[in-house]
Amino acid sequence: MKTFFILSICVICSLNQAISQSWSGTTPGNIYYNSGNVGIQNTNPLSPLMIGGPIGTNVETNGITLSHLHNVIEFINSDYSLGYGAKIYGKDEGTGRTSLRVAVRGNSNTWQDALYIGASDEGGANNGLVGVGTTTPEAGLHVKKIHTLGDGSQIAARFGDSFNHWTYFGPDNSGRIRGGSEGYLWIESNPNGGSDKRLYLNAASPGDVTIAVGGGNVLIGKVTQANTAYKLDIAGSVRANEIVVNTTGADYVFEEGYHLRSLNEVEDYIQEHGHLPGIPSALEMQEKGMAVGELNKKLLEKVEEMTLYQIELMKIIKEQNERLSNLEKRRNEENN
Repeated sequence: MKTFFILSICVICSLNQAISQSWSGTTPGNIYYNSGNVGIQNTNPLSPLMIGGPIGTNVETNGITLSHLHNVIEFINSDYSLGYGAKIYGKDEGTGRTSLRVAVRGNSNTWQDALYIGASDEGGANNGLVGVGTTTPEAGLHVKKIHTLGDGSQIAARFGDSFNHWTYFGPDNSGRIRGGSEGYLWIESNPNGGSDKRLYLNAASPGDVTIAVGGGNVLIGKVTQANTAYKLDIAGSVRANEIVVNTTGADYVFEEGYHLRSLNEVEDYIQEHGHLPGIPSALEMQEKGMAVGELNKKLLEKVEEMTLYQIELMKIIKEQNERLSNLEKRRNEENN
């Protein structure tokens, strides 16, 4: 009986040692489990393989770590206090919102979120927004982190492989949008009072610039219009080598039936109103302005009226000269 008891104890110890055996060795081999689920650090596996802790390789080099406890995938993670790392992880933002983030760190033990993708409950904040360099995006794509180029300019995006292909915004006190060198498009502003305010358009070959094609007016040097009938409204002077205005002439002055005031009528009108008939007063022009084409037509009308007056005066002068010549001829005949 004593011998049987001792043998039983030995068998139980052997089975316990076999069950808790750690697998090791230098000879490669396979492990097969034919039925049920396998749990690692988990006593109630719900899937063929369920792991209750991190899954990892050598994460200090090029390994990968998965963890359901922290919702993180670490691709590389140094153990040094001032080390390096890269990971993808999810985060519960609260009130039904979740986010997916990509974080990195270098020479620091603090992770920095480099990419943020947010989602939420219906109609919530950050719904479907993507943030680069920010965890609180305010647009479909919100880029917050900017970089400084060698010439000191600030950039937000780049299209192409040349320096001139940058499309960027400047520092806080300015804003810039700059195109490529083959066809520039510069829009630069400095709201803090600098001199760099410009809109610069250029192209390698001639082309047209179209503004407000969908409606609306173009204002230069002002933000409001007293009269919205003008497509181009400029607060200031305009200089040009030549301006062409499509308008009509004043040939109607020479047509039969045109009422030409007598000079006496013109004189009376001037004395009463202080300006020529048919021409707005100086005060009216100052307050309301006057179309260049209409003004030129009115001026031409007055020139043509003056021409008719001169023709009439020439007829009168010619008639008077003839009368004087006849009187002088008669006097000479009487004296002889």
